[in-house]
Amino acid sequence: MAEYKQDDGSVEAYPLVAWLVLADGEMLPRDAWGEGDAHDPRDVGNFQRLYHPDAVGPDRVG
Repeated sequence: MAEYKQDDGSVEAYPLVAWLVLADGEMLPRDAWGEGDAHDPRDVGNFQRLYHPDAVGPDRVG
């Protein structure tokens, strides 16, 4: 899940659509806008964290 903090202080989370695996083994998360453009959620200004859907609380970051 990719979590984003909104201007009003609320938090929204969305499932990742994919992981991009590079030749060196690095894995990059991919989220998608409503238009279908995939991007790295960490590049968005209001990005908070990535986490597994089964995680509980902010200390269980995935």
